[in-house]
Amino acid sequence: MVEMKEIDIDDMKFQLWPLPAKDQFHVFRRVAPLLAGLGEGFSAVASESGEDAEMNDSNMVKLMTPLFDVLSKMEDSACDYIIDKCLNRVRIFNGMQWVPLTVGGRIQFEDKIDMTVMMRLTVEMLTHNGAISFLLDGPASSLPNGAAAAGPLSN
Repeated sequence: MVEMKEIDIDDMKFQLWPLPAKDQFHVFRRVAPLLAGLGEGFSAVASESGEDAEMNDSNMVKLMTPLFDVLSKMEDSACDYIIDKCLNRVRIFNGMQWVPLTVGGRIQFEDKIDMTVMMRLTVEMLTHNGAISFLLDGPASSLPNGAAAAGPLSN
């Protein structure tokens, strides 16, 4: 079970609350192509520079190019869906109390929340809610020990 997590970004305090399971699923299916692109980038770096490749500028370009290619082809509505679902579960400390980061789909404190903070919060939410680990570790990682090896029809 995912619990609330507190983080600090640029001297601001945030609470990350879990996404409901159905929202996790719908966010996951929209994020999957991005992570596949990232996996393609890792493969390109490993095949051209070796498993222990140093992450220099050239390798960073090889790593990120497939990810950015997929991102550039995503519909705005899919990107908005991911960001909105994630940020709707974030609260910010305003100096006196915790308040929702978004109200009516709009980011509050726009003078403090730039694209970098918005993207860091979105990635933190994806990581915190398991979307990234689900893709990297595979669906079998969420099954009880031995269930994946045994298969669904084993007794």
